[in-house]
Amino acid sequence: MKKSYYKRIIALVLGLTLLFGQSFSVSAAEYTPSFDDKGIMTEESRTHFINELNSIRATERKPITNSKNIKDNGQKLPPLKTTAKMNEWALTRALELAAEGKISHDNTFNGAPDPTYKKTQANMFNNPNYVLGTYVAGPENLAWSAGEFSDPIKDWDSEKINGEQDYGHYLTNVNPLANIVGFASVRVDSKKFRSSSEYYSVLVIAYDPNLKEETEDLTSLRNSANQELDTTAKAKTAEMEKLENVDAKDLEASKKQVEEALNAAKKAVSGATSKEAIESARNDGIKAINGIANPKSESNNNDIEASRKLAIQEIRDAAAKKKELLKKANSDASNANNLEKALNDIDTQVNNAIKSMQSAKDLKTINDQKALALKGIEATVVVKDNQDKPTTPKPETEKPSKPSEQAKPNKPSEQAKPNKPVSPTKPTETGNSNKETLPATGESNNVLGFITIGLGMGLVITNGFLKKKKNVIKQ
Repeated sequence: MKKSYYKRIIALVLGLTLLFGQSFSVSAAEYTPSFDDKGIMTEESRTHFINELNSIRATERKPITNSKNIKDNGQKLPPLKTTAKMNEWALTRALELAAEGKISHDNTFNGAPDPTYKKTQANMFNNPNYVLGTYVAGPENLAWSAGEFSDPIKDWDSEKINGEQDYGHYLTNVNPLANIVGFASVRVDSKKFRSSSEYYSVLVIAYDPNLKEETEDLTSLRNSANQELDTTAKAKTAEMEKLENVDAKDLEASKKQVEEALNAAKKAVSGATSKEAIESARNDGIKAINGIANPKSESNNNDIEASRKLAIQEIRDAAAKKKELLKKANSDASNANNLEKALNDIDTQVNNAIKSMQSAKDLKTINDQKALALKGIEATVVVKDNQDKPTTPKPETEKPSKPSEQAKPNKPSEQAKPNKPVSPTKPTETGNSNKETLPATGESNNVLGFITIGLGMGLVITNGFLKKKKNVIKQ
């Protein structure tokens, strides 16, 4: 084990060789447990590690046949029950080891709930399934780590792969002769490493002949939970298989994720030792299965891209057509500036629409942007200058006039001033043109009329401005 006084140190010491043993390994903690103000692991964290142990026991394992003294057939095992007395035993040992600053099996049965445990290997020799003359793994596993807590259950379990200590700690975890368990861990300030903590963890197992067998209620709950998990997994797989044009490899990969999530959930259900824990494992499993993403459909992706390209082209075609129409209708060079503004406006609408479409992720957004752009392009017009706009005569009631003018008799020239467009059916004096013209009334009269109108409008505008300004002041 490499030591460093300036970096994080994680070390694990494992106890138990044959009956007792020790080993050293390094492991990083995945779950961060909690400790109270006395440095004792909380009940919630203790339960986490007991459930982790029972999950291992509930899994069908690879048989261990090459151990010198103890074999394991790899069959699934019932969960170990936690009892208060077993937890007290484990805590007594953890506090003892922390006070000594080292781990040792010299005083294994200190705090044991039954004084006979020392002679009966925690009563496991009295299990009806015990074969006389064979070794029994246990009853104690020890772990020590510094700097950061290291999961002892996983580190003990890792021996099934590397065979350290003749599988001793792993075989204690899966001992078929035990039916009760206790676990405790304490945290203390390190005496060896600066600015660090040390953790002492203890697992003890035993056999209690008076322990009631698992109730039918929990068995029924487990079966029901597993059925719900199976149903959820089948529905999720069926949902994936209905997708069209999905790559076969992607589909298989997604279905494998469903299978893995199902197996993990069932493992958690099997390791749960209470109604609440079973329900929690079931709910977590269902959530995990439904949370797996479906494989992407190539057809969907292709449809979106094809629709995007068609929509962009349709907008460009509509813009080109509209621009040509505007150019033909406004060929007069005197209105070139306004035409250019209209054409630029169309280009801006097209560019904005294309930008929105390129970022769209569904067909609805693409179609909505296309419809909006086409509508805007069609509504674009060339705004003509004032002198080019046709003059629509206003009703006499709106024309500002002087009293002297209103009193004048209706002369022929004044009668010819229309309140609505004059019908072009009669030719004017200037020729056969059908264009609408005003009767000739004399140049001086026209000038006087414009001056009169201008003065009237000036008075109206001025009065409005003064009134508006007066209202603002009041406010």
